[in-house]
Amino acid sequence: MATRGATPAPLLALAQCLDQLPGIGPKAAARMARKLVLQPALAADLEAALATVQQQVALCPVCRCYSVNSVCRQCDGVVEAGTDLWVLAQPEQLADIDTAAQGFVLHGLLSPVEGIGPEQLGLGSLYQRLCDPQQQPSRLIICLDESVEGRTTGFYVQTLAQRAGVPFLQWSETDSDSTATD
Repeated sequence: MATRGATPAPLLALAQCLDQLPGIGPKAAARMARKLVLQPALAADLEAALATVQQQVALCPVCRCYSVNSVCRQCDGVVEAGTDLWVLAQPEQLADIDTAAQGFVLHGLLSPVEGIGPEQLGLGSLYQRLCDPQQQPSRLIICLDESVEGRTTGFYVQTLAQRAGVPFLQWSETDSDSTATD
């Protein structure tokens, strides 16, 4: 006999998927799932938007920002050696850097517990860029938060910069105390 008020498995599965999104907990995910069942037009719009994003949006191979082209507008033809390169955790931080500088977005921080390693953050392509004389920056500015993950990621990026012979600066968002290393 079915339990009165039991949530159907497909609705539970949808709520579990939504719960994986950042900032969404199980209760909010369940509310969203129920809303989508009650508003089929909204569900269809969401499905279409997700399909479009999956088909058309990718990461720029140069800076790892979101792009609808293979190379984003900021990097199209302007990757040059001798400029500062900022390493940032999130694309929103790009608005805070000098317009003459270039950015490289990690889309997160190293977190072995969450399965986020160097590959997921594009650190291999960052290292290739640091070693390429055509793209090698004059200085690497590492701007990551002060969490354990941020410090660990910063140390890893510093190691890559040292191996490539690129001077780096560890930039702290909380204060203006920055440490430069050649």
